[in-house]
Amino acid sequence: MGIGLNFTSASMAAVAIVESIHREIGVEQGFSDDSQAIVHLSVVWLPPYHFPVGLSEAFVAVGQTTFFYSELPKTMSSIASNLFILGMAAASLVASFITSTVDDITKRLGGESWVSSNIN
Repeated sequence: MGIGLNFTSASMAAVAIVESIHREIGVEQGFSDDSQAIVHLSVVWLPPYHFPVGLSEAFVAVGQTTFFYSELPKTMSSIASNLFILGMAAASLVASFITSTVDDITKRLGGESWVSSNIN
């Protein structure tokens, strides 16, 4: 599971680098103020992010499932696996709430949201 967490960190670093490059290219092409414009960026920029994400999911999910079935009593292992999936669903809801809250607060304070509809 530790290997999976390291891959998660690597994927976040990769997406930060790719998005900064995406932003630079959007500014260079003059699309920084046009929310409908499409930045011409190669699909080759996607695997540096998606590859570590897939590996992290594989290592963490398999590691946790193995842990649940090897360390817990048989009557609890399937419940623990289901609680793991329920926890992921709850985390998605919390992330959505945080994003909405940041969007609302930054619109009120600064006029423009940090979570802009303009991806460029």
